[in-house]
Amino acid sequence: MVANALGYHDIKDYGAAGDNATDDGAAIAAAITAAGPGGIVYFRPGSYRHTSAIACASNGQTFIFAPGATLKPLAGSSANSMFYVTGQDVRFCGPGVLDGNRGAANVCAFHFESADGFVVDGLTMNNTRYGGIYARNSSRFRIRDVTVTGFGASAAFPGWGIFCTLNGSKDQADFEIVGANIDCSSLTDWGAGLAFTSTGAGRARRGRFERIAIKGYTLRSGETDCTFECALIAECDDIDISHLRGSGGFEVLGLGNATNCRLSHIVGVNNSRYGLELAGAHAVSVASSRMIGAGGWCYRITDSEDIELLGCHAENPTRALPGQQYYAAISAFRSNHVRVIGGEVVVTTATANYIEGVAFDQVIRGRVIGTAFKGSVMADQITVRGPSSDITLSGLAPSGPYSSFAWLDGSGHQRIIVANSINAPGYTGVCGAGAGVALKSGNIGL
Repeated sequence: MVANALGYHDIKDYGAAGDNATDDGAAIAAAITAAGPGGIVYFRPGSYRHTSAIACASNGQTFIFAPGATLKPLAGSSANSMFYVTGQDVRFCGPGVLDGNRGAANVCAFHFESADGFVVDGLTMNNTRYGGIYARNSSRFRIRDVTVTGFGASAAFPGWGIFCTLNGSKDQADFEIVGANIDCSSLTDWGAGLAFTSTGAGRARRGRFERIAIKGYTLRSGETDCTFECALIAECDDIDISHLRGSGGFEVLGLGNATNCRLSHIVGVNNSRYGLELAGAHAVSVASSRMIGAGGWCYRITDSEDIELLGCHAENPTRALPGQQYYAAISAFRSNHVRVIGGEVVVTTATANYIEGVAFDQVIRGRVIGTAFKGSVMADQITVRGPSSDITLSGLAPSGPYSSFAWLDGSGHQRIIVANSINAPGYTGVCGAGAGVALKSGNIGL
């Protein structure tokens, strides 16, 4: 059989019923074989069922799902994916739906295996126990304007919206996810809305994430923490992330072992442990971002270097974590060259533990420049724990009953400079242990 007048291989021309009852797997496979490399497979409106994974091994094929086209595994399907793709430069275009028939099949919508150059555009993936998209050892891909919802509760895997991983030396390079709505509210335990990980030597390189919204699951009665990550991106270089929003997870975004990355307009609300976490990061800038109501720290920076928060907002971390005496809106630990420039820190809630606006702990060359501090509870505006050195606090504008402007905790401080800052009435200026503190006027450089 040949393609129709539009050049499409319509699966109904190959015997698919689309009646929500018949196993159409053989007809779909026949259309894929007939289309061959570079061909187009078309799903017209209808509900197509199948029992095994649909294999896509030819290069350059395009799959088009018309409005009203739904693909769904039959009950008892043994497939771990609805589509298993090994071909290169394969495209899947919506606006159709891949329904995983949750409760009847343990599937993800797509499994891309070393399938470079794939595209998923405009599709909805729902009710999949494993998740939406699983891509292993693949690069140059594009995921655009997708919706993933209703996944999780698998006995074999906790669930993820989009999961990309490497298990060798290959890099994931030149990829983008632009436009994704991931609803993880059906999860009951650990998983991820968006995850990029590596178990080998490969790294994610030259990637872009934009316009991604991730909704976490609601904590159960008595829970104070969760293990669900809104987004986790590890082992990565030269990544741009903008307009990412995550709520109700362990953290909105964890960026691990990252180099030369640019983040902007990241929003996290009511995540149970962190807002934004940077661990082992180098040369990362975060601009115009807002973290509100994180469980421990709004921004948490550890073992990192050359980190800048520019014009960012941190508001009301809610509690110290288990085993922690202190918690802070912005925290940097064992890190070098950390700059907090502009932006706003708001602390209006507190527990019995000790709350801080900005905390530098074992930091070398830290800067807090031109930042506004607001609050209605007793807290230290800035805490510097020793041994820290070369710390500049300049042009700060506090309001509210902070306990102290800067508390130097511990010993071994060196070159702590406080300049051009205003003390609100009734609270202490610079206090605490430590030497090497200079109070100056005039502008301090970055």
